[in-house]
Amino acid sequence: MQSIGSWLRSLVTPPVTVQVVGEASYQAALLAMFGPKRKDAANIMTVATLVPEPDNPEDKNAVAVQIKGRTVGYLSRPMAASYVGLGLGLRRNVPVRIKGGWRKSKGDEGFYGVELRIPADLAEKLDVG
Repeated sequence: MQSIGSWLRSLVTPPVTVQVVGEASYQAALLAMFGPKRKDAANIMTVATLVPEPDNPEDKNAVAVQIKGRTVGYLSRPMAASYVGLGLGLRRNVPVRIKGGWRKSKGDEGFYGVELRIPADLAEKLDVG
């Protein structure tokens, strides 16, 4: 259980921004959820779920980042290992920012990117930031 002091600190301590990895492989899911590329870069706040994948053949510590049940990337290997190693192998919702996804002209376009906003208390446990 979180102490009152810890809870109060979480209200005033800003979250730590963490870049999701592998989102280039999940552009179809991002396009389906957040629409076609636009003239100006996206800046959309939503919620993602961290989903451990202990049966992932590439990495038993893999932690998928899912939005609306669709994978949009993963935690980096070191962060995923920390997340699982700390006994945090449960699903957890975290704020996320969808960025990029622009097309200004032919040849001037960018993929959607995904940034997690890890609460300060979790970031501290994961040695992030």
